[in-house]
Amino acid sequence: EAWEIIQTSDGGYAVAGQTSSFGASPNDMYIVKLDGNGNVQWDRHVGKSGIADLAFSIVQTYINLAPSQIKPSL
Repeated sequence: EAWEIIQTSDGGYAVAGQTSSFGASPNDMYIVKLDGNGNVQWDRHVGKSGIADLAFSIVQTYINLAPSQIKPSL
């Protein structure tokens, strides 16, 4: 379930909401980044078992990192 959608500076979109998929109990926060055509670029779910974790809003931030500071996600 999506609670907020914003347009990002790259012309895509970021979506904040909740999911009961991924074994979430009862809900996990769910964040999805879409490109300008609506294709999923990445998604993340965050939560703790037995607690309803919800994301009602989302904001874009900017972090300047040197290439040596960027680590691939696991």
